[in-house]
Amino acid sequence: MRKSSITLLGAAILAISARSSVAAEQLPQAVPEEQVAPCKYISIVEGVQSSAKINGWQELAKNIALKQAKKINASHVVWDQMISLDKYKGIAVGKAYQCKSE
Repeated sequence: MRKSSITLLGAAILAISARSSVAAEQLPQAVPEEQVAPCKYISIVEGVQSSAKINGWQELAKNIALKQAKKINASHVVWDQMISLDKYKGIAVGKAYQCKSE
């Protein structure tokens, strides 16, 4: 019985990991401005990281902004500003674009 519990736990962890990586792959791509020249500009997106005392707020704020960009059907984001509020908090500002896939 203990062996099957461990196996089920392992399967659950793998399923969650797979789902997380698939979701991350579906977020818009962060690219340099040159790559969005033929694309349609949609909107400014912002990600605010202020809820936790975590070093590396930049990646968390970018992820929040990418999720916002996904909601408006953007395919690409160009980072415009990273505004530090303090050691643990800040805002990522980007421009969201819709680029036609070939």
